[in-house]
Order: sequence, then C-alpha cells, then structure tokens
Amino acid sequence: MDWEEFFEKVYNELANGQEISNFLKSFPTEKDLTHEIGIGIRKLFSKNFSVPINSATISEHVTFREGSTVADKRAWTYAKKDKWIYFHKLFFVPDILVRKVTGRPDNIFSIEVKLLRENMNPQKTIAEALGQTLMYSCLHNPVIAFIGVTDSVKWGKARVPQLTLNPADRE
Repeated sequence: MDWEEFFEKVYNELANGQEISNFLKSFPTEKDLTHEIGIGIRKLFSKNFSVPINSATISEHVTFREGSTVADKRAWTYAKKDKWIYFHKLFFVPDILVRKVTGRPDNIFSIEVKLLRENMNPQKTIAEALGQTLMYSCLHNPVIAFIGVTDSVKWGKARVPQLTLNPADRE
C-alpha cells in the first residue's frame, strides 16, 4: 500500500469506520480518545506495512502524546524534530504523529485530537483544533483534526442540520 492510500484509509476509518475503534462508546478523557486512536492506527500500520504490532519500532511509526509504555515515551522524545512546530514564539505539537519511515521528514502526517465535553466552550475547542491543525500543516502534509463529542453534550436550540454532499439527499 502506498502512503497516500494509507492516509486515505486512516481518514476514512476516523470518519466512519470500525477498524480503528468503535467511536460510539464513551471516552472519559481526551487522552483516552487519543490513545484509542493511536493504538488503532498502529494496528492498521502493522497490517498494511508488515511491521509487527509487537515490534520495538511500531511506537516510532505511530507516536502519540502521553503514551503509557517506556517505548511510547522514548518514541515521543525521539520524534521531537518531526513533531515540534515553532510559530510566533509558541511550540505546537500534534497529538498523534504517523511516520512511514522514521528519521525522515517526508511521509509524515499528524492528527490533532479534541474531545468536546459538557461544561466546555465548544467554539473554543473547535477553534483550537482547527488552529493547531493549520500550524501542523506548515510541516506535515496531510493533517487531520479529529473532534470527538461525548454523549453528555447538550445541544442548544440552534441545532446544525446534517449536511450532505448530494443535493438529492436533502429532499
């Protein structure tokens, strides 16, 4: 599988697939959601690029913030040159970094993960996700903003209708 096809597969899985995770379940924290996505992408990476899921390098190919194992922490540190974006005296770091070949700046994509929860300002969270994703696009191409919504979020009276790409579906 080539790199663009793999990115498309990850994108489609995050949009509506079941292979990375069942996103209908509840995630207590953004860290839990990030870990679930990271582990799911590792499984996809292993399956598509013949890197064993239990290999020492899988965490270097799919690195995510606050990983729980020693290998995760080592990989997060090792990925410093690939993940840090410095802009206007600030550092931006994606939640998940996916690299086909470690140690090279090409064939990298990043994912920013946000979780909308009750008692949060959703506009601020969405704006942060989009702004951070824009920053990552300065270094990585492509990038994904993944915004999860907990089932406890209450919608106000101005509900946004579901948009469809096919005008015939709107009737």
